[in-house]
Amino acid sequence: MKQNNKRNRTAVVGIIVLVLAVVTSCLAGMTYAKYTSNVSGNDTATVAKWAWEVGGTAANLTENTFTFDLFKTVTDDGSFTADDANVVDKRETATLIAPGTGGKFAYTIKNASEVRGKFVLALSEENAGGIPIVYSLDGSTFKSLADINTDLATATELEAGATATEKTIYWKWAFEGSRDDADTALGIAGTATVKVTATIAFEQVD
Repeated sequence: MKQNNKRNRTAVVGIIVLVLAVVTSCLAGMTYAKYTSNVSGNDTATVAKWAWEVGGTAANLTENTFTFDLFKTVTDDGSFTADDANVVDKRETATLIAPGTGGKFAYTIKNASEVRGKFVLALSEENAGGIPIVYSLDGSTFKSLADINTDLATATELEAGATATEKTIYWKWAFEGSRDDADTALGIAGTATVKVTATIAFEQVD
């Protein structure tokens, strides 16, 4: 009797194990329904253009140069509007100036960039002979090089693509103040030169 009970229990256990194996196999092979999605996005950026125009011509920002003809139109009537008839330019290498002469250089600046920017102009001299050149921003109040650079130090801001702004630099040979002897000595030698260099610094405005 005990052997039969033992066999019965063994058979029941075997059946249970078999059933569990079948159920487990069925569950492993089932596929559950579910939502699946993928999303993606992208964006492209291009570097903003950095370009300026001086006098209607694109400034060479690579070589850092522009045309600055400060002495090309020399006058002697005090109005800075007419060519000087009393100083004859007989030399091909330089413009001639003399006591009482003056002139001006008008230039336009345009921000041709795609960002807001500002600019500052500064002047420098090579003037070993001490020619007494003075400068003005309005044609009436003349100052030394150092003082005019102080006035020029205030930056002018321009929006990208805004209308060009015009600036004018005036100059003259200051012969007031009993300089006759010194000026005459310069004239007798006839070799002194003055070279004025204008530098325009451009900067992006954040």
